[in-house]
Amino acid sequence: MTRTFSRDDFFRAKREWEDFGSDWWPFKRLAADRGFIFPPTGTKHDDRDAESPSQRAIVWRAIEDQPTELRRIISRSWSWSQVVDQIIGLETRLRMDADDRARDEEWDREHRADHRQSVMALKAIINRISDS
Repeated sequence: MTRTFSRDDFFRAKREWEDFGSDWWPFKRLAADRGFIFPPTGTKHDDRDAESPSQRAIVWRAIEDQPTELRRIISRSWSWSQVVDQIIGLETRLRMDADDRARDEEWDREHRADHRQSVMALKAIINRISDS
């Protein structure tokens, strides 16, 4: 899919990117290569933990936390909206995986045999072997 932008659009996008620091440059370039030249919506003061965070806040958190995965996401997206949707999906999966791991670890702790139980089980195995 090829997108064509007017000269005015190009310069307007360039002006909108002026408020973004150098940390954004590799992602800006990758996004432009994918056809979205305008920056994500929002301001540098937006909070990712707000009730309804801006695109910029969501993408900024991904730049800080998962830049490699963000590059992959941008490279298969056609807009910042798609990027944000995939970031939110990734964060949800990571949270669910962490919850699953915590539940598994808790179950392991609760069901792990203590020293006495381990000795008794080993003794039962040795007795069974010697009886046969």
